[in-house]
Amino acid sequence: YVIYLIKSAGLDKDRIAYDLKKINEWRSAEKCKSKFLIVATHMDLDRAYMALKPQECGDFFDRFVNDLGRCLAPFKTPPAVILGSLESQKHTEKLVSEIIGWMNHA
Repeated sequence: YVIYLIKSAGLDKDRIAYDLKKINEWRSAEKCKSKFLIVATHMDLDRAYMALKPQECGDFFDRFVNDLGRCLAPFKTPPAVILGSLESQKHTEKLVSEIIGWMNHA
């Protein structure tokens, strides 16, 4: 598995685009492709994220991934993305649970 962490507060899209391009090149050279996941952390610093109602999560996620747009361009198949926070034990447990769930189904 390859898990790439993004600090969502103050996204440096140029750096993310560069890193993801390099990761894609590395994965393309592999005979057996590693499963790849992007995890956006520090979401607790985004007031809109913290104020989401359950029915709004999908739209927020879509906007976040769309905002990454060109950063994901090198991939034929867009990688999985998980948003979360390590701000509290509850948020950490939720994020870790989502990552493990993804690993079990990747």
